[in-house]
Amino acid sequence: MSDTGYPTWMLYRLNTSSGESWIDFRQVCAIVCHLPNRENFNIDVHMKNGTIFTVIDTNHAHRKEIMNAWKNIIQAEGNE
Repeated sequence: MSDTGYPTWMLYRLNTSSGESWIDFRQVCAIVCHLPNRENFNIDVHMKNGTIFTVIDTNHAHRKEIMNAWKNIIQAEGNE
Protein backbone atom coordinates (compact mmCIF):
# COMPACT_ATOMS: atom_id res chain seq x y z
CA MET A 1 0.00 0.00 0.00
CA SER A 2 1.09 3.55 -0.68
CA ASP A 3 0.79 6.43 1.80
CA THR A 4 -2.54 7.31 0.16
CA GLY A 5 -4.10 3.97 1.09
CA TYR A 6 -4.27 2.88 -2.56
CA PRO A 7 -2.39 -0.22 -3.69
CA THR A 8 0.72 1.06 -5.47
CA TRP A 9 -0.16 -0.80 -8.70
CA MET A 10 -3.23 1.46 -9.08
CA LEU A 11 -1.19 4.68 -8.98
CA TYR A 12 1.19 5.83 -11.67
CA ARG A 13 3.85 8.50 -11.09
CA LEU A 14 4.24 11.12 -13.81
CA ASN A 15 6.27 14.30 -13.90
CA THR A 16 3.71 16.86 -15.02
CA SER A 17 3.62 20.62 -15.43
CA SER A 18 2.20 20.71 -11.86
CA GLY A 19 5.10 18.70 -10.44
CA GLU A 20 5.37 15.04 -9.47
CA SER A 21 1.88 13.56 -9.80
CA TRP A 22 0.58 10.18 -8.63
CA ILE A 23 -2.40 9.42 -10.85
CA ASP A 24 -5.10 6.83 -10.28
CA PHE A 25 -5.28 5.44 -13.81
CA ARG A 26 -8.71 3.92 -13.06
CA GLN A 27 -9.95 7.52 -13.22
CA VAL A 28 -8.37 8.39 -16.59
CA CYS A 29 -10.81 8.81 -19.49
CA ALA A 30 -8.43 9.93 -22.28
CA ILE A 31 -4.77 10.39 -23.12
CA VAL A 32 -3.97 12.94 -25.83
CA CYS A 33 -0.61 13.40 -27.57
CA HIS A 34 0.27 16.84 -28.93
CA LEU A 35 2.08 16.69 -32.27
CA PRO A 36 3.24 13.07 -31.86
CA ASN A 37 5.09 13.22 -35.20
CA ARG A 38 7.88 15.16 -33.48
CA GLU A 39 10.72 13.63 -31.48
CA ASN A 40 9.48 15.22 -28.23
CA PHE A 41 5.93 16.32 -27.46
CA ASN A 42 3.42 16.90 -24.65
CA ILE A 43 0.80 14.44 -23.43
CA ASP A 44 -2.45 15.43 -21.70
CA VAL A 45 -3.93 12.92 -19.25
CA HIS A 46 -7.66 13.65 -18.90
CA MET A 47 -9.38 12.57 -15.69
CA LYS A 48 -13.06 11.66 -15.32
CA ASN A 49 -13.53 14.62 -12.95
CA GLY A 50 -12.32 17.09 -15.61
CA THR A 51 -8.76 17.57 -14.37
CA ILE A 52 -6.06 17.52 -17.04
CA PHE A 53 -2.43 16.67 -16.23
CA THR A 54 0.19 17.63 -18.83
CA VAL A 55 3.36 15.59 -19.26
CA ILE A 56 5.81 18.02 -20.85
CA ASP A 57 8.49 17.24 -23.44
CA THR A 58 8.17 13.46 -23.51
CA ASN A 59 9.01 10.92 -26.19
CA HIS A 60 7.49 7.88 -27.92
CA ALA A 61 9.00 5.35 -25.51
CA HIS A 62 7.51 7.15 -22.50
CA ARG A 63 4.16 7.52 -24.30
CA LYS A 64 4.10 3.76 -24.89
CA GLU A 65 4.93 3.14 -21.22
CA ILE A 66 2.06 5.41 -20.10
CA MET A 67 -0.42 3.79 -22.49
CA ASN A 68 0.59 0.27 -21.40
CA ALA A 69 0.24 1.18 -17.72
CA TRP A 70 -3.26 2.58 -18.35
CA LYS A 71 -4.26 -0.49 -20.37
CA ASN A 72 -2.93 -2.88 -17.70
CA ILE A 73 -4.81 -1.16 -14.88
CA ILE A 74 -8.06 -1.11 -16.86
CA GLN A 75 -7.66 -4.81 -17.68
CA ALA A 76 -6.88 -5.64 -14.05
CA GLU A 77 -10.07 -3.89 -12.99
CA GLY A 78 -12.10 -5.74 -15.63
CA ASN A 79 -13.31 -2.47 -17.20
CA GLU A 80 -12.18 -3.02 -20.79
